[in-house]
Amino acid sequence: MIEINNLTTNIVDEKFLEKTTNIVLKGEKATRTKFSSPATRADRRRVEKSGCSSTRPVKEDCVLFSTFASLGGSVRDSVKEKAGLSIALVGQGRIRELNKKYRNKNRATDVLAFPESKVGYPPSGWEKFKVAHPSLRSGQGLGEIVICLREVRKNAKKFGLTYNKELAKVLIHGTLHLFGYDHERSEKEEKIMKKKEECYLSQV
Repeated sequence: MIEINNLTTNIVDEKFLEKTTNIVLKGEKATRTKFSSPATRADRRRVEKSGCSSTRPVKEDCVLFSTFASLGGSVRDSVKEKAGLSIALVGQGRIRELNKKYRNKNRATDVLAFPESKVGYPPSGWEKFKVAHPSLRSGQGLGEIVICLREVRKNAKKFGLTYNKELAKVLIHGTLHLFGYDHERSEKEEKIMKKKEECYLSQV
């Protein structure tokens, strides 16, 4: 389940956001099936064909798949289908407040990701920002991705990309963070995450 909470006055193509997010969700599902449980032939072919897989071990702090590892196949698949992810689209003021509170950086940024497995969902003080979608406030999802559309538009011009390409880029980046990837953890982790971002972006 992907919930989109548009807190701006911008008109947004929600189908584009869902499509982009699903590319990552399906890719990561296949990758982790490959390394954490017996994969179907279709899963293996999809992973190998996409080139998005890596030998990175499944992280224990990734709530989605650390839970699946102990479940049977049919139950595990059922949980996968029900797992939620929320995307909040906000203005510069709101994302700056979030960035200051949770990362101690008093500036606007293009995307923030809040994995449920690391901070709890929603994190303390979340209500003030009115970001988390009501249906996902029970703690049963991957977490929340917060995107500032104005920053996305600004960066698209800066890097010479189309608006949709830059939007897809930050959405993929945020989604990978929810799966436990962190480019700030190490140089190796940064390379793995960048490779995955490029791979998924090429499929949009």
